[in-house]
Amino acid sequence: MPSLVGYAEDGSIVAGELALDLPEEHLVRSVKRYITDSRHFVQLDTPVGLRDVRVDELMTEIVREASKRAALTGPEIMLGCPAMWDGQQRRRLETLARRQG
Repeated sequence: MPSLVGYAEDGSIVAGELALDLPEEHLVRSVKRYITDSRHFVQLDTPVGLRDVRVDELMTEIVREASKRAALTGPEIMLGCPAMWDGQQRRRLETLARRQG
């Protein structure tokens, strides 16, 4: 599943392959990069105009989509992250994943 996320025309957040058809200006191609850079917001041109969107909100949608897929194949999901991430960045991902169950 690509770590691609963005906003559809109806304002909903879409992740993975479903986001491939979105206009480029509505996309974040690698939300993990924003976590690597310790950024908390990304500016997106959403259907309602320019908006500062929380990186954690976008990452949560990717985790939610991965969780839905995992529910179809088995009880567990394994998360990975870039090797360069420090403890704080890893905990950030873990916290987002725990919130999704």
